[in-house]
Amino acid sequence: MTNDADDRVYYVISDLHIGGDEQLGTVDFLDELLDFLERLETTDEDAELIINGDAFGLWEFTDVDGIEKFDVLLERYPVLFEQFRATGESIPITMQPGNHDHELAAYDEYVDRLAEYNVDLVQSESLTRPVGDRTIHVEHGHQQDPNNRIEDFGNPPATPMGSFYNTHVTSWAGQLSDQGRYNWLKDVQAVTLTERRCGTSKTDCSSTPRPG
Repeated sequence: MTNDADDRVYYVISDLHIGGDEQLGTVDFLDELLDFLERLETTDEDAELIINGDAFGLWEFTDVDGIEKFDVLLERYPVLFEQFRATGESIPITMQPGNHDHELAAYDEYVDRLAEYNVDLVQSESLTRPVGDRTIHVEHGHQQDPNNRIEDFGNPPATPMGSFYNTHVTSWAGQLSDQGRYNWLKDVQAVTLTERRCGTSKTDCSSTPRPG
């Protein structure tokens, strides 16, 4: 997005889903993300990077809780966080929580820890930015989905239906996915609840994944 009034450029990315148990921690696009952040580090633009929810797959961690998940992220992806620090010295990096990383809104410690890497965590459901003579509303979108809406936003125990699917099904399967010939679940953290869709006959139904 470009703000014609002052030439501010906004880059918006989301749903990186970095982190999780076992094979869910695989980030195939990490090199591409690092290249992108390096380009922003050296840009001559008046730019801002907005990470619009689900930067991290915090739902997919089942053996650590709260801010301890951040320690695991730092241990696994040190190069990424150092690149956040370097890029954030050149342009603002703003992050807001999604549903998979709602805990970013639930623990104030995340604000301070991310600030160490020049990432400004905004613990809100949405944010706005001026673009020309308009105001753009930016939100992750899960609050519009009944399966992933967090009624008490910012409350650590507040978990929608989709979180149970990820915690009890997706993460468990991620721990098993490397036991076969293929790592068949490495990208499934981007999938939440399954939805039954039926044709004209009640028996003509199939389950399809919903993005979340």
